[in-house]
Amino acid sequence: MKKLLLMIVCVMLAIAPLAGCEYEYDPGVEANLELVYTLVGEGEEAYYVVGKVKTLEEAELNSVSVNALTYEEKAAKLGVYGGTLEKVEVPAEHEGKPVKGVGAYAFYLCDAKEIVLPETVEFIGEEAFRNCTSLVKVTVGSAEKGSALKELGRATFRGCSELKTVYLYGDNPPAVKTFDSQNNSNPFTATNYPAVIVKNESYEVYRSNSAWSVYSDYLASESGVYVNGQIVENGRLVKYAGTESVVDVLEAVTVIGQYAFKNTPVTQVNFPAGLKEIGRQSFYGCKKLVTFTFQENSQLYVIGNSAFEACTSLNTAVIPSLVRIVNDRAFAGCTGLDTLFIESLVIEFFYTDVFEGCDVLENVYFVGSEEQFADFEIRQGNEKLLEANFIWNYQEEQNQDSAE
Repeated sequence: MKKLLLMIVCVMLAIAPLAGCEYEYDPGVEANLELVYTLVGEGEEAYYVVGKVKTLEEAELNSVSVNALTYEEKAAKLGVYGGTLEKVEVPAEHEGKPVKGVGAYAFYLCDAKEIVLPETVEFIGEEAFRNCTSLVKVTVGSAEKGSALKELGRATFRGCSELKTVYLYGDNPPAVKTFDSQNNSNPFTATNYPAVIVKNESYEVYRSNSAWSVYSDYLASESGVYVNGQIVENGRLVKYAGTESVVDVLEAVTVIGQYAFKNTPVTQVNFPAGLKEIGRQSFYGCKKLVTFTFQENSQLYVIGNSAFEACTSLNTAVIPSLVRIVNDRAFAGCTGLDTLFIESLVIEFFYTDVFEGCDVLENVYFVGSEEQFADFEIRQGNEKLLEANFIWNYQEEQNQDSAE
């Protein structure tokens, strides 16, 4: 439908300019069913960029004004690719010149599932893959030829909700254009935070690079463990890139990394005994997640910020016996959560708003006494927990029932 509408608009634009625009359209370019290339420079130093511009500033746009444009306007102004290939492979050369860059918004709303950029690409412009909601994999360079990538633009993968992996084959980490790693200028913002796969010999270089320190939780090497869709590096589950709805986390995993399962359609997750940490937003927005389980003798000690936030189908949750910290908003927005089992007697903190929005939380089964629960530090915003019906010493009661 997008492409059909685009072609209709093209015909209309060929007849008359669109009123109110500060630039003229180039009829025949708006559809962009083939990649658009722009020659930069002259002579031997000239090279091509995919799209019409390298940056929004060059197009006399900014992050606000560009969003006011229609798709057709973006196509005309920025040279957006509008093809229908599932796999797009950008060539290393075009008309005898190297392809060295991907411009701003060059693949905006692209339908491709996979995009491969050549080893010659040195920069990827801001929001280059904006809202490519079918995109699963991006590769820059190759294991054989390496990669010349030097710079990732602001919000490069913004809105790529299905993006699982980004392969970067350069020896050195590219610069990251961002004002604040936690806001919308982050190149990976508004995605599920894909695993960034790098060459084995580059892995430690990336981890020690100051610009990449905020992304270290989802870095992995080529030799990382890839089993049943689980990408694991040094005991950290970096990303779940699989398709199964029921997931048995690998025994080798000790940490569930930040955003590892974020917004995935998993329904059940079974954790190994050796798991020690569930990271920040690791299951955020898993709206189909109904339950999670722990093996006996669970080593889990911390549940991270917003770890299970917005898991609206979750109806039962367990806090294992060694957990000491339940961080801010760990279960916030779990609107279906009605039963909670607290098996730990060593909890130091329930931080702020852990159960905010858990309006149907009814029963809390606590392994200890009311006096022991009173020793926990429970911070503000946890009224839903305190208002629930508590069943004290529940294990003792179960054991007694079993004996009878």
